[in-house]
Amino acid sequence: MLKRAFKQLCFIIILCAAAIPVWAQDAKPVQTEPRHPGIFINHSRLVELTKLIQRLNPWWINILDWSREPARNNILIEDGPSLALSYLMISQNVSSSITKTQGDLAKACALKAVDINLPNDVFAASDLVAQVALTLDWAWDAFSETERKKVANWLVNQTSRFSRLNYSCFTGENAALFRMMTLAGLAADGQDSRAAGLWKQALQIRYKEHLLPCLQNLGKGGGWFEDVVAGSRAGLHIIESAAAFKTAKGLDLITGVDWYKDRMLQLMFTALPRVQRRNGLSYFPIAPGGDRSLDPVLSADYSRLQLIMLTALLPDEPSAGWAQAWVLHSQRPAMINRHVRALEFVWLQPLLRQEPLVTAPRVWLAKDAGRVYMRSDWSQRATWLKFSCGPHFAARQHLNAASLQLFKNEMLLPPGGAYDGFATSHALNYAARSIAQNTLRIIDPDEYSWQVMRAGNKPQGTYANDGGQRAFSGFDSKDGTIVAAPWTSSGWDQGESPYNKFKKLYELGKITATESKLRFQYAKGDATAAYQGSTNKARRVVRHVIHLLPGGPQDPSSANLVVVVDDVSLNRTKAQVRFVAHLPGKPEIPGAMQSIGPGRYQGKNDRIIYKGQATNLEIISVMPQNPNMYVFGRKNNADAWVNGRNYPPKGQAGELSRWRVEFGSDPDGKSVRPMVTALIPAGFDDPPSPSIRPLPTASGNTAGLVVMDSAWPRVVVVKLGSPLDKEEMAYGYPAGRSRHLVAGLEPGAEYQVKMLENRIIISKGKGLTSSPAGLLAFMLEPQSNSKK
Repeated sequence: MLKRAFKQLCFIIILCAAAIPVWAQDAKPVQTEPRHPGIFINHSRLVELTKLIQRLNPWWINILDWSREPARNNILIEDGPSLALSYLMISQNVSSSITKTQGDLAKACALKAVDINLPNDVFAASDLVAQVALTLDWAWDAFSETERKKVANWLVNQTSRFSRLNYSCFTGENAALFRMMTLAGLAADGQDSRAAGLWKQALQIRYKEHLLPCLQNLGKGGGWFEDVVAGSRAGLHIIESAAAFKTAKGLDLITGVDWYKDRMLQLMFTALPRVQRRNGLSYFPIAPGGDRSLDPVLSADYSRLQLIMLTALLPDEPSAGWAQAWVLHSQRPAMINRHVRALEFVWLQPLLRQEPLVTAPRVWLAKDAGRVYMRSDWSQRATWLKFSCGPHFAARQHLNAASLQLFKNEMLLPPGGAYDGFATSHALNYAARSIAQNTLRIIDPDEYSWQVMRAGNKPQGTYANDGGQRAFSGFDSKDGTIVAAPWTSSGWDQGESPYNKFKKLYELGKITATESKLRFQYAKGDATAAYQGSTNKARRVVRHVIHLLPGGPQDPSSANLVVVVDDVSLNRTKAQVRFVAHLPGKPEIPGAMQSIGPGRYQGKNDRIIYKGQATNLEIISVMPQNPNMYVFGRKNNADAWVNGRNYPPKGQAGELSRWRVEFGSDPDGKSVRPMVTALIPAGFDDPPSPSIRPLPTASGNTAGLVVMDSAWPRVVVVKLGSPLDKEEMAYGYPAGRSRHLVAGLEPGAEYQVKMLENRIIISKGKGLTSSPAGLLAFMLEPQSNSKK
């Protein structure tokens, strides 16, 4: 016991010595001149970091504790930057034997790399180069002149092998190479005569000619082209490179490029509301999207680090205050992966202003990427939605136009499929296809719109007909291919497949309207082009997503639910339309369902309930009524069942969804086939869900539903097809008081609303003016005959 107490006392003494103010001890003064070359840490930031150490900043203590663990003696290259940072910061504050030890360990990490060649994988190579470059820069004084030149020579030689490679500007590989060339060139500058050419090439070719045009022309909203998971890494690599140029060379790549400031809010919205824990630490997980090729916790770390860096680089942006409040959440989220904690300490500035999250927007549109994010609020109990309906840019994207994700306490509506490789049978026939998304299947047995897939151009029959969205081909009237584009666009206007040239093929969908109000949120996406494949099976596929929020003076206990109205008009009336939803676990399967094979069920039913760990999700098909229901389950990997055949993933690939549910009706010869679906997420302590009724209407141009809330029922109406012109739309409504939301109208137009007995007629004319999203919202209270 005495021995253990003595060790603890010694540790406390050393810890305090490292944090004693400079004026209280025989210590090195903070350098007055910038170090060489100052990657991320210029002179002013060095002074700020010293002050944080003097205040015993918890992020600094974590790094210091980590740097002294016996495991650091194993000399791992990835440990180099954190050890170098510890050496640099302690050497600024205190003369101690531990300073030399950490410097020697950091130097050993960099020198170990000199004996190896970079792996062929550009991401692994970029990580290795970044680790060595930062170690050299931050532990500069620990290296001899000979050792500096040796490491610099390795950085330039190894990176030069990759500098000649060509990648699409829409891919993470290009961002990784930009970061590799930038950090290697800056770290080796002055030690190797070729280093300046390396960082200048990164700046001029990789960034200004390739990446920047894509960000400026298709970056509005701050989204990344490969979606969230791959974007967590690519975005970090771009921001790291821009930050390095600013600190080391005084070059500002950020001002005037809207993508950087937009990205702060985009990153906040891709973080799921509920804090999770791993290894005793808290973090916000991020939404899934595209290939799940990164560990989810690492993706969360990368996203958090981007936010931290952007708040430091753009402190005067309005969104920086919200981002800072999110980063400094009361439950203290932090980096889970220890090898990136050094960057967290370097960039995190706890004294920056914070803005209350209640003042932050609750809907965010990454316009050019085609993604809308909705949150009911900024608490951990928030209901969160992601609606994807945009172009295709890159390899890691999926055919997911008009797809949904839903989260409340846990992921309730995840994407399907696993990631078992880029071009596996599972990826090509399921995971990268529409059937693995929460969107629509329009099944035409004669269709073949998937010649061009990740495995290249293949003859008919190679890839399954999932009834989903086409790949990137144009067809003539006889189903022949007249033009085809690669799975990945090469760039904005460069390369063999520039986006500008093949824009018509790559534009599978677009977000056409969004709106956020106190009691509802709305998004509209047009995915028509995605379903116009070899048989041109659809003339219109438009999805309206209405998130009805609880509360308000009329009915504070009203339910939180999502209404999805699919406005579908077919060219092939024999096609079958199905609403597809993926669930993380087994739903309650009604007794009327019949088993049609291991893990597969079929029957007539209009609803299904999934009971999660903290939240239930009820899915109700309002239109069609009494539809065919198909359920595909985990048993025998039947969740990957496509058109009579199974395509399960290889090995132990992780899946977010284990069950798939589809609602649909048999072809009836009609071309207009609207679908109305209600999604009701409810926590275990929420009030019972209200009944949902079909919208009473005799008109073929109207679809919707009625939420029978106890005090003020809510009526959701969508005008199908084109907005009203000379025609009218009419629908019924419940007696008494009611709240109405009408979508699908012309933006900013005047409409006359006539209230008859239990019937509403809307037509063009003097009256209410629709919103910029084409919505009318009003209340009816017949007793006082009031309208709002």
